[in-house]
Amino acid sequence: MSSNINKLTRKLSRNLRSLGVTDAKKYTDDGEIWPRFNTLAEAMSGCKDGTRAIEYYKTLAVGNEVIRPIVSDSIERFLSVYRPTILLPIAQDGVIVDIGAGCGLFAVFAALLHPDKQVWAFEADSQLCDIAREAVANLAIKNIELVNKAVVPQDWPTTQNQINVFEDGVFRSLRTKGKQEVALLSVNDLPFGTTTPIALLKLVAPGMFLQLASELVEHSQTLLGEVWKADYGAKDHAMISALLDTVPSGCVRDAESGLLYKTHASRRTTRTKASWSPAIFPAKAEPLNTVIIPVYNIGDLVEPCVESIIKSIDRPTEILVINDGSAQAETLQSLAKVAKMAHTKVIDKPNGGCASARNLGLQIAQGKYVTLIDGDDFVEECFLPLLNEAIYVGASNIAEIGFADYSSITGEVSDNIEPYTDRALRSGMIGYESNMWNILRRQPAIWRRLYRTEWLRQNGLNFPERIKAYDDMEFQFISLYLNGGVSYANARGYYYRKDRPGQDVKASDTRHFGTFQMLVTMENFLRNRRAPRDHFVLFDLFTLDCLSWSYSLIHPQLRTPFLEASRVFMMGGKSFDRAANVHWEISQRINSPDSDFARDFCAEMPDHNALERFHSSAPAYMDHIYDYHFPLEVSS
Repeated sequence: MSSNINKLTRKLSRNLRSLGVTDAKKYTDDGEIWPRFNTLAEAMSGCKDGTRAIEYYKTLAVGNEVIRPIVSDSIERFLSVYRPTILLPIAQDGVIVDIGAGCGLFAVFAALLHPDKQVWAFEADSQLCDIAREAVANLAIKNIELVNKAVVPQDWPTTQNQINVFEDGVFRSLRTKGKQEVALLSVNDLPFGTTTPIALLKLVAPGMFLQLASELVEHSQTLLGEVWKADYGAKDHAMISALLDTVPSGCVRDAESGLLYKTHASRRTTRTKASWSPAIFPAKAEPLNTVIIPVYNIGDLVEPCVESIIKSIDRPTEILVINDGSAQAETLQSLAKVAKMAHTKVIDKPNGGCASARNLGLQIAQGKYVTLIDGDDFVEECFLPLLNEAIYVGASNIAEIGFADYSSITGEVSDNIEPYTDRALRSGMIGYESNMWNILRRQPAIWRRLYRTEWLRQNGLNFPERIKAYDDMEFQFISLYLNGGVSYANARGYYYRKDRPGQDVKASDTRHFGTFQMLVTMENFLRNRRAPRDHFVLFDLFTLDCLSWSYSLIHPQLRTPFLEASRVFMMGGKSFDRAANVHWEISQRINSPDSDFARDFCAEMPDHNALERFHSSAPAYMDHIYDYHFPLEVSS
C-alpha cells in the first residue's frame, strides 16, 4: 500500500481517537465486504480493467480497519443503486458527473465502462477525495477529473462553508466532530459549463438532493442517487416521482425504506416487455430463467398457464412441466399438447407430492433464475421481464410481483394485490422491502417470486417432501429470512386461480397437521442460527397467523386435536416470558373478525394463573409434536 494511503489511514485513525474510539475493528464488517467483492466482480466481468480495479479496492480494504467500511459501503451502494443503470447504454453526447464521489468507486467504474467520456467527480471531504485520487493514479485512469469541493445549489449562502459529512451510517465513526470546513462550488460554476449535456448524473447530497437535482436534470439523460428524510417528507414520494419523470431513465434509492426506480420510456406500462441491454443479460445459449410448473390432475388448465408464460418470455427461458404421476386422461392429453410448445419440456415422475415435483425441477434447472408457478394459474406479459428487472435492480436473491385472485367459477378478477402499496410506487416501478414483518405476514406466495438459482443451492433450500400440503410455508420463511428482504415490482403480473375443485388450499383434512412439523423446523433453524430475541417474537406472530388460518379451514372433527397441538407448540419448550407474550397476543385477537382460534385457544387458560399452570406442565414440543398421533381420517 502506498505511503499516501498510510498517511490517510493515520489521519482517519486520529479522528477516531478524537471521538473516543479506541477499537476501530468494531466499525468493520468482514462478514459483509468479501461477498460484496465477489458480487461486484460478477457484475463487472465484461468490463475492461474491471478486475484490476476490484483487486485494487480489495487490497485497499485488506488489513485496514479504517478504510474497509468506506469501501464496503461504496460497494453496497454501487451494487444496489448504480450498477443496473450504469450498465445500460447512456447518451452518446455529454459528460458523466459524480457528485458525492466518496472513495471514487463509482467514478472509477464509470470511467472504465465509458472510456470515451469525461468523468467529473466532486467530493467535499478531503480524506475521501485522497482515497479516490490514489485509486485513479494507481489504475492510470485518464478520463477522470477529481474536484475536492462540495457542489451546492445556486442560492446556497456563500458564507456557509460548513456542511455535515459522514452524517449517518458507516461513516459516523470518521466524523471530525460532525462538521468539516469545505470549499463550495455552485452549480452555476461547474467546470464543464452549465449547458454541457450530462449523459449520466449520480448525486448523493443529503439535505440538498432535490434542489440540486432539479437544477441539473434539465441537461441530464440519466439520474442516479439516494435520498434521506432530510430531502423530503417521510411518506411523500411525489416529489421524487415528479423529478424522475423529467429524465429518460433513472434510479433513486430511499435510504430509509428501499428503492424507487424509474424504468425507460419504452417500459412504462406493465404489459410492455423489457428491452434489456446485452450488458445486463447477455444473450447466451443457456437460459436466463427456468420456470418450474408442477402438475397433478388439473385437467387442461396447464395449457393456458404455459401459453401465458411463453408470451412473457423476452430472454432465453426454459419451462419445466413436472408431471407428478397424473392419471387423469384430460390432464395427460393436455400435457401432450404442452410438450410441443416452444421452450417447454414435460418431465414425468411417480406421484410424490408437489414438494417432490418442485425439488426435481430445482435439481435440473439450468437458468440463472428460477420461478415456481402453479399449473392452474396464469401470468401477464410483464411477469418475467419485471421480475428480472426487480431482482437485478435490487441486487437481491429474491424478487416478487403483485397478483390478483381469479375465480374459476365466475371468471372475475379481484382488485390488484400489489406488494407494499403504502410505498405509493407507480405501476411498473421497483422497490425493496426489508421489514421482515411486512414480508412474512403476506400470503405464502412463492408462485409470484423469482429466485437466484445458485443462491438456493448454496443454502440447501428446497421443499419438505414429508409435507403433502402447504409445503411452501417452510420454504418461504427460511428463504426470506436468509435474504433479509425482497425486491418487488409494483405491478399485477400473476393471476391466482381460486375455487377450483380439489385445490389443496381449500383442504380441511389432516394435512393441516403437517404445519406443526414445518414450524418445528423453522424454530430449530432460528435456534441454530442463535437468532436474537426479537426474531423469535416475529416467528411467534407468524406462527399465530399460520395456525389461525389452518384452524379456520380444518374439519370440525379435527379442531380439538389441532387446538391441543397448537397449545403444546405455542407454550411447551419456551420460556415463560415468551409463552406469556404469545398468550397476550392471542388474547388481543379474541374480538377480531376471525376470532375462533383465539377464543378457543384461551378457553382453558383465560388468565395469567391458568397460563402458568399450563406452561409448567406442558411437554417440550420438539419431541411431543413429532410423536403426536394425529387423526388419520375424518368420519363421514
